[in-house]
Amino acid sequence: MYYLVVLFICTGFLYFLEKKEISKSNNFLIGLFPIMCLYFVLPAFQYNVGSDYTSYIWIYETTNRIELYSFLHHEYGFYYLIKVLQYFNLDSQSIFIVFGFLDTVLLFTILMMLKKYRFKLWLVFLLFFTISTIYHNQMNGLRQYIAILSTPILLILIYEKKYLKSILISLFALSFHKSFIMILMLVPILIYIKRFNPLQLFKVSLTIPFVILFIFPIFITVLVEFIFPIYKIYLISSEFNIKSILSKIYYLIFIAYFWYIYLNKKVISSIDRDIFKFMIVILSITYCSYLVDVSTPMYGRFFQYFQFFYIFPIYYIMEYNILHKNHKVSIFIVLMFLIPYLLKILVFPISEYSYQSIFFN
Repeated sequence: MYYLVVLFICTGFLYFLEKKEISKSNNFLIGLFPIMCLYFVLPAFQYNVGSDYTSYIWIYETTNRIELYSFLHHEYGFYYLIKVLQYFNLDSQSIFIVFGFLDTVLLFTILMMLKKYRFKLWLVFLLFFTISTIYHNQMNGLRQYIAILSTPILLILIYEKKYLKSILISLFALSFHKSFIMILMLVPILIYIKRFNPLQLFKVSLTIPFVILFIFPIFITVLVEFIFPIYKIYLISSEFNIKSILSKIYYLIFIAYFWYIYLNKKVISSIDRDIFKFMIVILSITYCSYLVDVSTPMYGRFFQYFQFFYIFPIYYIMEYNILHKNHKVSIFIVLMFLIPYLLKILVFPISEYSYQSIFFN
């Protein structure tokens, strides 16, 4: 229920702000402040949400544990953050408050970056919240989700050729989770296929599953063995999970519908075509790879970095139907992704989908 409050208030408020057509960025950012506070509250004041909550408490409260952690992981942003909090003798809950603040700043930075390309932020937020599930998972994977939310910022900066800022955000992300280096390895590929036309991108997306099945396992195994040996445990295959497979296939319906519209050049005029094409470049080489994590946790861990980009095909088909006043189709699409989300948080809430707070637990 608490998630629904955040979802509907933030989405509604963003819709209101865009209808008011606030043109100046500073005024728009001031308008965002109330929903930034609301968005921040749940992760900041969570209690025992997900499996890693007690692990972070233990790291914070155990003498010299953060030094050992730093020696093993070399993630110095996390290390110095903990040391500063400990220096001021703050309660262990301060970890989640600070990470909640950082996650909020990163998300709303992404939204402000997309705003200048004429994306409807209320629709981006609605899809982000219900489809990417980053908001829920960030409560458990504190460090990695700093890096995951830094990924869209990095890639948009690269698109804009702001290379100094790209380096800075990369260093920031690496200081919290060193697996971010795998994203940097993909950047040359993204830049290369950026020039492809929609049909070529579609062919790339069809080719990628074969790369994932036969080449990627070799690549990721070598990478973990030599660079991330501490993550070897994630190379162990997990049990076959039919529920996970069905949930992934379910969203392929949206992808198929998107390619049908996109390849037929049914362009939506409200967003910048080039930046949207760049988002589809990213999607083309990552989405089908998302299916592979049903067998090996490390693959899923890697492709979590691209969760944000899975919203763009659905954004496209939603805006296309809204602009063409296909209201019944629009409502049907919303129900298709909203109903599974409601089942997760209301009917079968487990782990990150079952919220508890330090104020009521």
